[in-house]
Amino acid sequence: MKRTFKLFSASMILILCVSISANITFAQNAKLILKTTHDRVELGNKIQIDVEVKEVNDLFGYELNLSYPFEMVEFDSVVEGNFLKNNKKQTIFEKTIDPQNGQILVSSALAGKSPGISGDGILFSVVFKTRFVGKVKFLLTKNNVWNSNLSLMPIQSGDVTIEIYKILDSPILSVEPSILDFGSVNFGEVPEKTFQISNKGKGSIEGEVASLTPWIRVTPQTFSDPTEIKVMVTTTLLTPNDSYSGEIKVRSNAGEVTVAVKIYIVQITKHDPPTLKILTPDPDMISRDKRLFILCETTPGAFASINNQNVAVDIEDGIFFMNIILREGKNQIPIAVWDAYENKKVETITATLDTTPPTLTVDGIPLFSFSDNLIITGKTEPDADLTFNSQALLVAKDGSFSVSYKAINTINQLIFTSRDALGNKRNAIRVFFYRPVLPNVIILTVGSSKASFNAREFDIDAPPVVSNGRVLVPLRVIAEIYGADVLWKPETKAVNISLVSTKILLTVGRTSALMNGKTVTLDTPPSVINGRVMVPIRFISEAFQSSVEWNQEEKNVIIRF
Repeated sequence: MKRTFKLFSASMILILCVSISANITFAQNAKLILKTTHDRVELGNKIQIDVEVKEVNDLFGYELNLSYPFEMVEFDSVVEGNFLKNNKKQTIFEKTIDPQNGQILVSSALAGKSPGISGDGILFSVVFKTRFVGKVKFLLTKNNVWNSNLSLMPIQSGDVTIEIYKILDSPILSVEPSILDFGSVNFGEVPEKTFQISNKGKGSIEGEVASLTPWIRVTPQTFSDPTEIKVMVTTTLLTPNDSYSGEIKVRSNAGEVTVAVKIYIVQITKHDPPTLKILTPDPDMISRDKRLFILCETTPGAFASINNQNVAVDIEDGIFFMNIILREGKNQIPIAVWDAYENKKVETITATLDTTPPTLTVDGIPLFSFSDNLIITGKTEPDADLTFNSQALLVAKDGSFSVSYKAINTINQLIFTSRDALGNKRNAIRVFFYRPVLPNVIILTVGSSKASFNAREFDIDAPPVVSNGRVLVPLRVIAEIYGADVLWKPETKAVNISLVSTKILLTVGRTSALMNGKTVTLDTPPSVINGRVMVPIRFISEAFQSSVEWNQEEKNVIIRF
């Protein structure tokens, strides 16, 4: 049966430091030594720590956890030693680095079935980089060793301390004051004090500030050159009627300093409730947006809830906020703040969600009209904005409206849009066919951009032309005359013209066409002239059941429909 040893690793940041020796007893006379070459090291240099075993008997594998001060030194590398590799034996070596917590877990074991190794030797070596000046301690916190029977051998752990120093030829760290005494403070308050960091030497100074106590907050947490550090105490994390002490560590490229913090917490049960200021939205607001952002401010250190849900309060400025989803209609949103003694203040926001568009009715319009002038009436909400075919329309105090419409095309589309102040809108679309008692008369003149409809003159975008004895007119004129839908496809040079149930497909340069799916032959093909698509007017007019006359003397095309 093959014997294996499973290894685990823990990740860590190892920072430069040098160590003296520390002994750990394995079993009987076995020892584990942290070995370095110097007990003092200059800032900026690398050092190597050898984890060496002495006087061990039958060592098959190990799992060792090395703890280090990650604030002071930085991990560089770790390599396996040669102790278990004696006699060219194969090993399983693993390591895991935890830079956030200053831990390195190193494991190794012989591969396969084999007797253990006895004697002295190096298990592994770790290299660190230095970061800051000061004393640093390394220690083994998890030490498991096994013999070839996989029996655990008891051990004891020790630690080593070295000093990282720097030749003082530039900055000198100064922290004033080094003791912050807050005196007696009421429970629930957030008192503040400051201390100054400065450089009493030459060059520049930089580093970091860290609270070693949960109820102490510092800002900023990094510095360069002279800096004022603000210290705040969260008294709600402390039990009243007692004294407390804490520490703040200032580390820099010129060394480190500890700032002591002292405070006495006084319990007061009767207290005014925290302040409450609703920054947004307004107390009574109307919106068509379902999402509502609520931003408030209270006394730092207080507790808060929005819509009966607890929210975090910024310890520095007392800001708290929440995004909520509104229901249609009125929404009552309570906002509450309170202190550690349950002294409470509550305010309520009324937020109305209105996504309902205004009412809009258009009185009956006949499907067919023999008159070209229609009076259209209807009603909407009095405060709504109304448009008719994109033009603003006046609304009476009772919401009624009236508009006159002049029909030109056979098919007429009427679009009414009513919009309220929030942007909610409702459309009403009506369509009617204009069929005058007397036939409509369109007169087009070859070479002229002027045309007439029932004796009323209007402009067309290009004059008609004569091609192969046939009159061609611009494609746009078809739409204007008949109210037909016209689609030009430039990639295929095809023209689709449709009016009610009649559908025509023409192609530029081709005399064959499709009308309601059947192939017909044209006297002359459609053409592109001066950037305009020109189509044969007689063929299209007759397809739409219109009569076409040609006045040779006046060169007029007369269309009756």
